[in-house]
Formats: sequence, structure tokens, C-alpha cells
Amino acid sequence: STQSTWGVWVIERSHPIPPIQQNKKKMSGRKRPRGASGGGEHEQQHEQESAALPSSSFREDTEQRVVRRKKKKSQEGRRQKTKVEQQLEGLEAEASSPPEPNQVPSGPVLPDGDCEPVVLEDERLPHEVVDVHSLLTDAALREREPIELFQWLIAPCTVQDFLSQIWDKRPLYISRNSYQNYFAGLHSIADVKALLDRNLRYTTELDVRRYLNGVAENLNFNHTSASDATSGAGEAGSSNTRSSGVADAEVVWRRYTDEGCSLRVLHPQRWLQPLHRLLAGLERFWCTPTGCNVYLTPAAAQGFPPHFDDIDAFVLQLEGSKLWRIYAPRDNSEVLSRFASGAFNQNEHGDPILEVEVSPGDVIYMPRGFVHQAQSVGDRPSFHLTVSTNHLNTWTDLLEVALPQALRLAEEAVPALLRRSLPLGCHRFMGVEHENTNEPDLLQARERFAEHVSELLSVVADHLPLDSTVDEFVSSFLRERLPPPGPLSHHESSTAATAITAHTNVALSFPECARLVITASSSSAPSRSVRGGCGIGANCQDPSTDDADPRCATVVHMMNNNALHHQSGSAAAASAELPSEEDQTLSFPLRYVPALTALFASGPAGIKVRSLPGLKSCESVALCSALVGARVLCVTTPIPATASSS
Repeated sequence: STQSTWGVWVIERSHPIPPIQQNKKKMSGRKRPRGASGGGEHEQQHEQESAALPSSSFREDTEQRVVRRKKKKSQEGRRQKTKVEQQLEGLEAEASSPPEPNQVPSGPVLPDGDCEPVVLEDERLPHEVVDVHSLLTDAALREREPIELFQWLIAPCTVQDFLSQIWDKRPLYISRNSYQNYFAGLHSIADVKALLDRNLRYTTELDVRRYLNGVAENLNFNHTSASDATSGAGEAGSSNTRSSGVADAEVVWRRYTDEGCSLRVLHPQRWLQPLHRLLAGLERFWCTPTGCNVYLTPAAAQGFPPHFDDIDAFVLQLEGSKLWRIYAPRDNSEVLSRFASGAFNQNEHGDPILEVEVSPGDVIYMPRGFVHQAQSVGDRPSFHLTVSTNHLNTWTDLLEVALPQALRLAEEAVPALLRRSLPLGCHRFMGVEHENTNEPDLLQARERFAEHVSELLSVVADHLPLDSTVDEFVSSFLRERLPPPGPLSHHESSTAATAITAHTNVALSFPECARLVITASSSSAPSRSVRGGCGIGANCQDPSTDDADPRCATVVHMMNNNALHHQSGSAAAASAELPSEEDQTLSFPLRYVPALTALFASGPAGIKVRSLPGLKSCESVALCSALVGARVLCVTTPIPATASSS
């Protein structure tokens, strides 16, 4: 394995990937194996998608259908180019050829190149294909690298090719004609029907949509007829709804079966373990909140108008087929947009750069800002899952947090520079009315003004608190992250904390489940402190030292998060069951930083309590007892009955 520029570990294939067919923009007419059918769907403003899957034997079905192909051997010592590299070379050659007369560009290009899609056919042999459920066990999610799960999702594209050639640049479509059960066991249409019986709430948990003849309709209400809607029937307290905002399962299902409406279940990972496990693994890979929606669309129907999203989307087709059309960003304002669009008319987005019929097992990746729409095809419904990630996770978002802090720090460091008065009368040469001036004196004054501002910005940039800003991003992620799936059998009870000794071996309960950050100490700080026994008082105050440093070593963790609140937004914010900040943090004196750093760096093997640097034996025991009690740490070896804590 090798490490990329961004610190992501990339697994290199031990064998070359076979060559691929030439990329074709339009593939809606391609043939599918007998029995293929289905659909897909697309997403809308600040929303994501999802899907379901068949329940058949993964390994047996694929081995029976796939015709074994001979591997092409490359010359010894020569690395064969990957599919993505070959295809991008073809696109570059096509771009360098003379344009046809009167040819109109299909759309803008991204700043560092074109946005032509990459299209791959999965030609792996059955023994090369990994069953996803082997990657979603308790042990696999804790012990295996998260890159393996993402590699499964985008195979045969390599993670290295994806990160360097596709991510943030262009759509990717992977066809799996030979592996239509690739997503079996993740979700099904039957699961959707069962979820409707959970009294899902419109808008926050369920959307009922229809897009017909250019008109988008939102049917998030329980009216049973036009007269009901007019008279107000179906509102809170009426016979047409169980409670205000709660979807009537019969009404919803009738709209799907009889009225051509698409159903979108928002973030079903809150209730379904396979999706919880999938997203828990993908959140480890992306290190940012990752959610999903599922979309069930009746035959020959469309639920949403053309639009683009503010998230990176991975569309997993579970059942049925869907015709997807993807369009390039229309101008620079839409490139990697941080905010979702409204609905577009059919004449507002030009020609698609990718038009493809997606079938079970297929995957589409779309960066933010790419307009898209999808319609189910054939005589069967379409069911797909859209995994979404990287929402407001950009350099702009980082700098929005860091720059105001940098300005404050720079002002404190060099007040004589940044607190100086503005040049006298600068309004006489600066401002809109002077920006096009041709007067030499004014031009010279404007140039001096701009040069001085650049110098000040350089000083501010030197004070960017990049580490603490990234810590702030990670802390926010941990507070929103899915908790570990399944039982935490090795520390189900916090009573284990009372048995910690200096000889105990401890390790993180779940990979990267906690983060060490430095925070300001305050008597009102909503965090738990280790108290008593070893002279550690409340609010990080350390009576054993004369250190006047007001800061704390704070551990932010995810172990008390509730899966039912994952990606639930304002609906969860109003719930009393949400974990408080006190439930997600523990605070210690600043001198505990070396010991905490050693704990978090110890890996799966863990570390002996007595080996923690910089602390007395009783302090190390108190520290680990607190972290085990919070389920951040677990005991990884039996505790000797006669062990002493001294």
C-alpha cells in the first residue's frame, strides 16, 4: 500500500485491470442480461437518495452467470494502465482533435480540466469480488481499514484513480451486468413497506413526490381527495391522519401504486442495521458525516425535476432500472456548489454529458453541482439508494472558521500594525466611483492601498489556527457521527471501570471514536472532569501544580450518540433524547496531553495503563477508568485478580 498526498492509504491492486471499452456518453440502449429490470432516482435540494436490493445468494448467483475471461498478461516489469487512465487518455485525445464546424460546447469545464464522465464495466472474475457483508461485521468494522469498504463500492475503479482523477472532477458510472446482486441484503422494497408502519413523519423522514409533464408536485399530506384538501380535512385531529405531520401508510402506498408518486425515505440507516453498518464504515473513510436516502419509483415515472445537490452522491441501484441524465455545471457558480439548487426547466441545462440506463448492481458517482434527473424504465418499479457525503466540507468552509480567528490572533500579536488608523481621506481614491479612474495620482494611491492590504493579509495568514480549526471540524463530525453498530460486548457495562489497575491493557473501543482537542477552561464548561482521588478537581483545575494555563485537554467522543438522530436535523434538535455536549466530552488538566496522545496512538493492540507517560500511577488509573466508564476505551486483556494499582 502507499500513502497519498492527503494521508489516505491507497491499496494497490496485485494484478492489472483488464482494458475497457471506449467511453460512450449515451448508453441507454445497451443490452442487459435476461431478467434485468428496475429503476433509479435522483436527489433534490439539501436531500439525498437510497435504494433496496434483492435477497439471493451472492456468491452462487454471480459464479453461475459470469463467463470466465482470460486475464491479459502485461509484459514483465511493466505496469498495465488502469481502466480510468486508459479512458482519460482517450478523452484527452478526443479533446485535442479539431472541433466540428459550428460545434457548441456541452458545458463548462472544471478549473483543472474537463468534466467528461468515466464509464467502466466490471469485468472481474467471481473470486475477485468481495461480499460486502464480510466487510460489515462487528470485527471487520473495527479491525479492517475503511478503504476496503470504499474499494468494494467503486470496484473495479481503484481508490487511487478515484481520488486523483474523478473525485470533485467528473461523474463515474460503473456497470455490473454480471453482478446484479452486488447490493443484495442492504435494503429492499419490503423494508420500505415496513418502515411506513413506523409512523414516519412527512418531510423529515418521508417525501412523496411526482414530476409529470414538467410539473413538480409535493404530496406530503394525507388528504384523500381534492375536496379534502380544499376543506382542510387531513389536518391535525382529523380522521385522515394519525397526528400532525405523520404519514398515513395506506395513503402513501396508494399514491405510489395508483398515482405514480415516488417515495423517498430519508436516512433509513436510523432504523436498518445493514445501512447503519454501511454508513458507519463509509464515515470512517470520508471522515465527515455521511448519510443516505432510498428512492422507490413506480414503473415509467419520475419523482423529481432536474436539479443539482450540495453533496457528493453515490447512487446504488438495488432493484429495477432507471434512465439517468447528468449535465455539466452551467457556469463557475455551480462548480462544486456548496448549496443545492431549485428545480430547473427542461430547457435550462443543455445536453447531458451522460445518459445511461442503470440496472441492479450499477453505481453512479456525481460531484456537487452536476444537474441530474432520472426516470424509471420498463414495467417494473425502480429502487435505489443514494449515499451522500462531503456536505459543507470544503476549503471555503474551513477558511470561514479559520480566518476570523486568524484576524483576532494577528491583532493581538501585532496591535500596532492592525489597529492603525486607515489612511486619511482614503475615500477620495477608493470606492466604486474611483475603480475606473485614469488619474495618475489616484492610481498610485490605490496601488499603495492594495499593496498594504496584501501585506496585512499575509500577517493574518501567518496566524491561521489550522490545527484547532481542523479539530473543530472533527469534533463536530464526532458529535454527529453514527455510533458503533451492534453490541459493544467487551464493555457493555461501565462497572469495568472500577476494576482498572496499573496492569490493565486498554484500547479505543472503536477506531477514531474520540479526538483530543484543547479547549478553554470555564466553570460553566459543559464537560465532565475527572475528580477526586488523585488531586484532579472540577473544570480542569489542577491543584497539584501552579500552572496558570486556563486551557483543558478535552476528549470529544461519539460513544453516546444515538443512531435514531443521525442526519435528522431540526427534528432531532427538538428531542430531549439527544445527547448533550456533556455526554460527548471529558476534560482533563493540560498536562494529561502526553498520556492521552499515547492512548489514542496505541492502535488495536492498546497500551498498559502503567505505560502512560507523564502521570502518576493513580492518575493513569483514574484517567483510564474515566474513559472506560464513558466507553471510549475498552479493556483488551483480562484483569489479574491480584493486581495492584500502585
